[in-house]
Amino acid sequence: MLTPREWEVLGLLQEGLTNEQIATRLGISENGVKYHVAEILSKLGVSSRHEAAAWQPEPARRRLAAFAILFAPLKAATSSTAAKVAAGVAITGTATALGLLALGVFSMERREAIPAETGALGKLAYIQDGNLWVKSLPSGTPRQLKSTNNASNPKWSPSGEWLLVELPNAQAAGQTVMRSDGTGRRDASGCTSWSPVKDELVCSSAAELLVQTADGSSTHVLDSSSANRPRWSLDGTRIAYAVDGPLVPNATQAASPPGKDVPGSRSSALWIVNADGTDRCELFKNDGYASAGGQVLVTGWSGGSVLFLLNPQFANSAPLDGLSLRRISLSDGVAVDLGVVMLTAEDFMGEPKAQELLVTDGGNRMTWTHKRISLVDADTGTAVPLTGPESAAFSPVWSPDGSRIAYVSAPDLGSVGGGDPAKAGMAQRRIWVVNADGSGKRQLTNDDAYRDERPLWSADNSQLLFARLDNGEDVPSLWLVPVAGGAPVKVADLSWPRSSAQDPPLWFGFYGYIGWDRYFDWWSGP
Repeated sequence: MLTPREWEVLGLLQEGLTNEQIATRLGISENGVKYHVAEILSKLGVSSRHEAAAWQPEPARRRLAAFAILFAPLKAATSSTAAKVAAGVAITGTATALGLLALGVFSMERREAIPAETGALGKLAYIQDGNLWVKSLPSGTPRQLKSTNNASNPKWSPSGEWLLVELPNAQAAGQTVMRSDGTGRRDASGCTSWSPVKDELVCSSAAELLVQTADGSSTHVLDSSSANRPRWSLDGTRIAYAVDGPLVPNATQAASPPGKDVPGSRSSALWIVNADGTDRCELFKNDGYASAGGQVLVTGWSGGSVLFLLNPQFANSAPLDGLSLRRISLSDGVAVDLGVVMLTAEDFMGEPKAQELLVTDGGNRMTWTHKRISLVDADTGTAVPLTGPESAAFSPVWSPDGSRIAYVSAPDLGSVGGGDPAKAGMAQRRIWVVNADGSGKRQLTNDDAYRDERPLWSADNSQLLFARLDNGEDVPSLWLVPVAGGAPVKVADLSWPRSSAQDPPLWFGFYGYIGWDRYFDWWSGP
């Protein structure tokens, strides 16, 4: 059964509109339209948008049949006035019952078309005490889906019908896929992310890279190699990933510092492949320990380019203090340094808009200093700062219509090492919004009792969901705030069981960074 939005898309297909025109009419992305069209073709069992446009729904015939049954007794009753009078009560009762039956057909079809537990602002998946919960937003009833005491990193599929969640066991971390009501659970070990347009997962293991459907019914191998950090293109048609070669022992590199032995040589290459497994090719490769070399860490896509960081000498510590952002064009294969040093956290870069990259610029693992939001042209490397040196800002995210940017900001604390000065400074973190051209900067939250982080936009651009940390109790929660202004409203409490007394307090995280994605994910709608 089609969802309400799929019926809308089908109606516009029948009008002959293109994907771009449908996106404009419905106020959604073109990628969203592609996803809905693919779902429509699959559900209707047709092979093209033209066949879909010509399709006639079976429910329409059922409704006509219901009305035929409804009016048949009325037709028979017209044979005589006496018959009408004598059978009036019976006809009325029959008509009422059949009318309710016909309405039941409509009601049943309507209930089937509306996904369960979906509110006006979509659905929230979140963690409390290591257990997985879901609720519709803004004010649905919470439901516990999984009781494990160690669940983390929930991720909604594009349709909102499936969840990928990490469920570690005694041996290793593992992933599980389940429907949004908790049914249909299956092992999905190695699966890392959903396609942006279809309910498909990219998964990697020590032996291969593959794509599989949400229910696991279809799987195809993309590469028989151990792939690192696979990233979908924005339209879901391609995947970029890195392949690291084995360490070659006892090799001496000419580029190594004088008097220092290099333990060996190691290569790292960037590959791309179509999501159906075709046209696999190597874009970029580093060999050895040259200063420009190192491990490839794929970060995403920007139009016809792949974005990546280079980790010199495969170092464990270098990524903690920031790496140089680069891009390589699929058209010419030339790698370009964009002049940005950034940390590897997922939310330190917003999803690219055309060639504009929204990044958190600045090295140093201490997130309370040397961080600013910049718009970077992926073609030229030209950077336009949106925040200044007086503040430490990060976690930028575009509004769905591309007109505004939300982010986190607090006064820059300088190089304090931690402790009470860092805690007090980070307690001033607030949610801000700025227009895409840098104008109209506004502070949305301002409660001294809380520290505010990780903003996310609603599909209609009107609300921001964000995480809060109670400055007194170190307790996390989720809130909604109107972008136009108004008081925030709490929608969920979060909690995470500490594994040992040696764990750092939540407020410190890793030098002030909390990976909020381990706590929650928001499906805001197609």
